[in-house]
Amino acid sequence: LKLLYLPHHYVLWYALNPWLTFGVVYQSEVDLEMKGEFSWENSDQWMTFVGSLREDPLVRLAMDAVGVRGERKVEGDVVIALTMPEHLSLGVSVLLTPKLRVNVDYKFTGWSAWDEMVIELSKTSDLMAIASIGEFNTGEGVSLKIPMGMQDTWNVAVGLEYQYNDQWVLRMGVEDRPTSIPDDMKTPLLPLGDGMLFGFGFGYESVSGAVYDVAISYFESTINMPGNTSDFGNSEDPTKLIYNPYPGQDIEATTTVVMFEMGVRRAF
Repeated sequence: LKLLYLPHHYVLWYALNPWLTFGVVYQSEVDLEMKGEFSWENSDQWMTFVGSLREDPLVRLAMDAVGVRGERKVEGDVVIALTMPEHLSLGVSVLLTPKLRVNVDYKFTGWSAWDEMVIELSKTSDLMAIASIGEFNTGEGVSLKIPMGMQDTWNVAVGLEYQYNDQWVLRMGVEDRPTSIPDDMKTPLLPLGDGMLFGFGFGYESVSGAVYDVAISYFESTINMPGNTSDFGNSEDPTKLIYNPYPGQDIEATTTVVMFEMGVRRAF
């Protein structure tokens, strides 16, 4: 029985016998505050539209009151508060033959921690000023709260490891990746639907004792959003303008991810 602790990480594994091992990995939530800069540039069509409205003194006064200034470009600082969700993995490793091992993991991720995303802007654009007139929860000043409503997920991963010889080991695996985004919260800004993750890799131990691990993985998912079915992509509700860049339109979005990993380990 072995226990390993790292900041926000807990690892426990138990070798019942030489061919059967159980393990548990837990990662606690981590609060993040990301800071950066933003730039918003209005189109010529918008500038012409706003400019024509501001020719009327009373309309110009009303627009100034709500913050619609008709500026070509708005730049400022941005702060995003986000909580990385907790993660739990339960695993078992079975040595089927002297060379072949199978690993199975059952994983939980607490995506419900992403109930909303809070974005703090030092300045506001015309669109955000208009959004504050409707039923939006824009908070104080130029604080924008974007509902995300994500759901917790459970999924299974299976991997095979073949010990070719004392130096080389070959690996492959597949993992079911269910989406954490409810149907009515789908958005083209985060086009992640259900998908499968496939991985292949190898390990090599040199004469000096250094171990080199290389892996490549592939993931693809597609989401379909018929017109006016999502509050965060194509809703025709005028009070949700800021969240819906494609009102009434059918949307199909595909995400493809290719990941390459390489690591080196050496005892000292």
